[in-house]
Amino acid sequence: MISLFDDERLQELRHEYQTSRLFCSLYPALAYLERMYGELSPAQIWHEMEVFCAGRLLEAQALEMEVIDLWNSLQRRYSAFSMPDGQIINRTPRQAEYTAVCVMTCVCFRLVAEPDKLSTWNSSEAVKEILKLVANHPVHYHLYLAQRKREQWLEDSGRMIEREPWVDGVDSRQVRNEIRKAEGASEDELHTIFNSLYITISLEQWTTFVGRCEAEMTFQNKIDRIAYLVMASHKDWLKGPRTIKIASWVNLMNNILGDKKKMQQAEVSRKWNEMKSQKFYDSLLELNNRFDFKSKNISADFFKRLKENVKLMHQKYNP
Repeated sequence: MISLFDDERLQELRHEYQTSRLFCSLYPALAYLERMYGELSPAQIWHEMEVFCAGRLLEAQALEMEVIDLWNSLQRRYSAFSMPDGQIINRTPRQAEYTAVCVMTCVCFRLVAEPDKLSTWNSSEAVKEILKLVANHPVHYHLYLAQRKREQWLEDSGRMIEREPWVDGVDSRQVRNEIRKAEGASEDELHTIFNSLYITISLEQWTTFVGRCEAEMTFQNKIDRIAYLVMASHKDWLKGPRTIKIASWVNLMNNILGDKKKMQQAEVSRKWNEMKSQKFYDSLLELNNRFDFKSKNISADFFKRLKENVKLMHQKYNP
């Protein structure tokens, strides 16, 4: 079963993904399926694709085999929708299959959009495996034809679809062996990960601080919790805030926050990469005084909430 995002979260994701011409080329066709057949929204479909590409697919040694397993698991995942109000909508096997085809088609396009120099035999075989599963499906055919038409229109307008690695412009496969799986980690493993990220605060102090903020503050969305990363930067707690390994930080935080508040690496990484080099990050004073921050991946509403959360955290922290 999949939990559907509320309208505010969908709007935030849509604004974030609009920077991707590949997403924009698929958007009209995905929106049509949502409107006519009750499919997931384009933003949620794209989010599903990013989560799977950034997680299980990137770390697979036999990618084509992982694709087969993903196809099966997606049909189970989409057998029911959990609405934002808590209502459960059960779906037929045919409906679940159609949604799975939408996501798998987006995964396929994402793999094909990878730069040639980074493409491998493994990823090429994965594309072939996806096409074996969905190429003859009417939903895939609809998305393929619509995307190609939209892509041609973009190219005629001088806006080529970007060729980039799977996640955030970084060839994550080169560093996947450095990513440690901290979920369910032992206390010693958590300390090891924490010590690789922080220098002037202990894990116990950090956990206590996070617990207090979670109990006394209101976070509208999971991604709002990136404020913890901002706070750590302002306090000079991080060893290298501009070069931090997001995977390790997200895994560490998810151990503290628990499943219901779990953050996705792709979401944190996208926003952190956009903010980490900005001048306002150098001090709390600049964060408080600067109101004209603009970013292609960060909405004004998100930045406003981020500032409010960081200000509250500074008030709550007692050295």
